[in-house]
Amino acid sequence: MKQAIDGRRLFSLAAVGLIAMALATSCREAAPAALAATSSLDAVPLAVLSHRAEPLFQVVGGLIAGDILIIAERSRGEIHFFSRRGAHLRTVGRLGNGPGEFTHLAWIQRRGSLLLAFDQSERRLSEFTVAGDFVRATTVRPPEGEAIRAVGVLPNGMLLARSQLLIPPPVAPRLVTRRSSLMRYAFTTEASAERIGEFAEGEKYEEPRPRGGRSVAELPFGLQSDIAVTADGIAMVELDSLLRILDASGKVQTVRSLALSSRADPVTAADKAAARRIFTEDAPPRLKWGEVFDRMPIPRTRPQLGWAGPHSVRLLAPTTSGHLWITEFGGINDSHVSWSVLDARGKQLGRVTSVQEATVLDAVEDLVLLLLWDVDGVESVQLRRVTPALGGSLSHSAGGSGKGDR
Repeated sequence: MKQAIDGRRLFSLAAVGLIAMALATSCREAAPAALAATSSLDAVPLAVLSHRAEPLFQVVGGLIAGDILIIAERSRGEIHFFSRRGAHLRTVGRLGNGPGEFTHLAWIQRRGSLLLAFDQSERRLSEFTVAGDFVRATTVRPPEGEAIRAVGVLPNGMLLARSQLLIPPPVAPRLVTRRSSLMRYAFTTEASAERIGEFAEGEKYEEPRPRGGRSVAELPFGLQSDIAVTADGIAMVELDSLLRILDASGKVQTVRSLALSSRADPVTAADKAAARRIFTEDAPPRLKWGEVFDRMPIPRTRPQLGWAGPHSVRLLAPTTSGHLWITEFGGINDSHVSWSVLDARGKQLGRVTSVQEATVLDAVEDLVLLLLWDVDGVESVQLRRVTPALGGSLSHSAGGSGKGDR
């Protein structure tokens, strides 16, 4: 028995050592690759990540760190470490509110040599070493009564969060584009709350409730928005068409139009029928979402960004390569999805297509870490390779800074 215990201890130490070396190496990532004009994801994954009999569930983040893949799983409050071949190396965290535990794990992020993980319910940031060892936890304390949605930790160490601006309940059904204040917070203190701008949320549909308040629903084919923290600051896609790049102070560095296509595809009757089915298939009958859908003012044309499938696909994904992957609208009656890949200044580098519904967690060089779903909605995290279209190539960009065009 003692030999078995010693063997497990040695294996654990070896795994931690491997993780530490791989993550330390990843701080010196190779120069990002310049995508071909059109590329596609390989159909066969390099690795499918799992370490239990049951699949991962409620994956909220993933990172490629050297030869290590890191996955955050909200359902268990755990952060998993895998090799690039898919071998499970280590798991840290669990459900709870103690040190290194999570009640609502929202996202993970790399910052220098640290791995950061944020608990939305506790408004607490946990820091781990490159090997996954817990270091400390700090809490952000917004002003009394202010509800925030944390986005990420900025390069200056402050927390970027959205604080939705209050609007009166509707007196009649309406289409709304709500706005949020962009706030920066220092951890453990209220005095440092600082408003640095506003952010337009995507289009939604809301109705007054009989006893007061409102019911809010996503608008099928509505304009989409998203915001993310990057290595240099903040990236924002607003209402389907505008990309803004800001520094950590909120100062605008770049504004670009996202005119990815000159074609405006109409929303067909078949699109509406498919959207109604998706909108209602998992809803309890008592909610009568079908009736709500029938009252919605469905747009006449499809958006150029976003996704109309049953899953919440991330619109804007900043990656370890320094690139931004933006989800293009892939239709509703099939599973095709595409991404526009931009550099850190918003210049389009290329386009990647997939035959499967997926959301990008991270990308390095020609490797992409993806969250996918099967026909039953079961999640799968996979590592796949990007292959350029015939005649294209994946080559290293000059300088390799990942800062984009000068």
